[in-house]
Amino acid sequence: MSVKEIIVQENLVILDSVTFAVEFRDPSVISIRQHPTGPCFVCGPARAVLSEEQAQELIAAGVTDLR
Repeated sequence: MSVKEIIVQENLVILDSVTFAVEFRDPSVISIRQHPTGPCFVCGPARAVLSEEQAQELIAAGVTDLR
């Protein structure tokens, strides 16, 4: 999976055809972790590779960076 769109104002992350509406500042729900191909969006069991630009956008919105 890959991240297609991030809508910070609405706390939305859209992966391929799945949309996650989550509180960006809750590290028990959402975080960014390291993956062999780059940063990885983690929400529960869901994982998706991010670009570094997308990772920085989520970090600026309050997502915890656990890389």
